[in-house]
Formats: sequence, structure tokens, C-alpha cells
Amino acid sequence: MIRNLKDTPPEPGAVRLPLIEGWALDAARELERHAGVSFVAPLSAASEPRRAVALLALAIWIAPTPQQQALLAEASLEEFAHWLLTEDPREIAELLEGHASLYETPAEDGQVSAHGPVLYSPSA
Repeated sequence: MIRNLKDTPPEPGAVRLPLIEGWALDAARELERHAGVSFVAPLSAASEPRRAVALLALAIWIAPTPQQQALLAEASLEEFAHWLLTEDPREIAELLEGHASLYETPAEDGQVSAHGPVLYSPSA
């Protein structure tokens, strides 16, 4: 039986990211299509920290600045997708933290916009 995750109550005190939808789902599907690897399903089932850094990386991937393009050019799309799904989320965050000009701080309420890409900070 497959449960509807929207109806699953969170554990007491747990913070839950929203389901991957809107721009993030579109970007994840696009990466999956171009990389030729399964990405959407594993990301949907991933831990909260992995999903958070993946959203940051996807936002960078779909709207890169010239500096970000140089960072992203270092790996194929298959390698990029694999990296987002397997690398320690702290390592991903540290790499992105090292490029602080690549993103801004998210909204204070921590909400992820489903309407358009926003650049997220993993340290916020």
C-alpha cells in the first residue's frame, strides 16, 4: 500500500520540507531527462538535509550566473545528479557555502516557493 505523504503526520518536533513540486519538480524532471538517470523518485524519498541542498543546487542549475556556470561545468549532468543523491549533504553545503555569492538567504519563514526558483542558503 502506498501512503499519501501529505496526509502522514510528522513526528513530534520534526520539520518537514514540502513535497517537491512546481519549479523544483520541473527542474528535477529536466535533470533526470538530460542526465539519463533516476533522480525525481530518489530525491523525493531523500532525507531533509539532502533535499534542502538539492533544492539549492537545482536553483543554481536552472538559473546560473557566469560564476555558477563555471562551477557546474566541472561535472556531467549524470555526475551532478549522482553527486546530489549520494554525497554527504554537509559536503554539498560546504561546497556551496564556499561560493557564498552564488545564492541568497531564503525567506525568514523557511518556505520553499513552488512558483519560481529562489536561491537558498543551506546555512540559514
